[in-house]
Amino acid sequence: MATRATSLLVFAVGAAASGFVLSANARTITTFDVPDSILTQPESINSGGEITGFYLDSSNLSHGFLRSATGAITTFDVPGSNNPAPNAWAYSINSGGAITGTYVDLNGTHGFVRSATGAFATFDPPYPSGTNASTEVCSINDGGTITGDYYNNGTHGFLRSATGAFTTIDPPGSGYTWPYSINDGGAITGYYQDTSGATRAFLRSPSGAFTTFDVKGAVYGTFPESINGVGVITGYYQNSIGAYRGFVRSAIGAMTTFDAPGAGTGQSQGTAP
Repeated sequence: MATRATSLLVFAVGAAASGFVLSANARTITTFDVPDSILTQPESINSGGEITGFYLDSSNLSHGFLRSATGAITTFDVPGSNNPAPNAWAYSINSGGAITGTYVDLNGTHGFVRSATGAFATFDPPYPSGTNASTEVCSINDGGTITGDYYNNGTHGFLRSATGAFTTIDPPGSGYTWPYSINDGGAITGYYQDTSGATRAFLRSPSGAFTTFDVKGAVYGTFPESINGVGVITGYYQNSIGAYRGFVRSAIGAMTTFDAPGAGTGQSQGTAP
């Protein structure tokens, strides 16, 4: 997964959002926008304080950005995404500065990885001949391994090695799989829909073994968002009235739930980390 710095958190705020950086002692908040953007959406921060995400220009086209630890902003489009128009979404950055995300062209939605020097590689899991790609990329770890999902008679998870080899990853009994985060050891977390239509969480070990889990009280789904280097998972779930609550799952499976102060308790309200 993209490394989260212990001294910084990144959020997106509001519609027409600005990014901001919050120090751990909560004394300093730095706000930022990509120049001439109508929305700036930070998605990931690495251990060096570099931030990546995407922004919308005045034509509502999406582009990637990289903000250095000193505040310099570099914007980018994926080569080939200019047909019919540039649309790229950067989602994750590792400690070496490699960025991964998704872009669109006339042949569908594809994955990309941008090196720290700005070189691009684009990719898709193998698709049947004549099939437009539908690839969504979520996370890259420090070894350059990437996870995400693709659609081919259902949504499937994938693992892409640093050398470009693909492995399909689906929990047993899944019809749709959405991996969301990979840590430096290669453990992956995300969620899937089983044959009954229930949305459940999963943890895939580096060896390929699956553990599935649900937060107690989750009725409308358990949605992991991130896993750290020691296997602690965080995310959110929806309870019986459709309110969102946060959770932390320890490496041994102990579950803690929480709510942000002031979070609503009604349907579609609450805490979603």
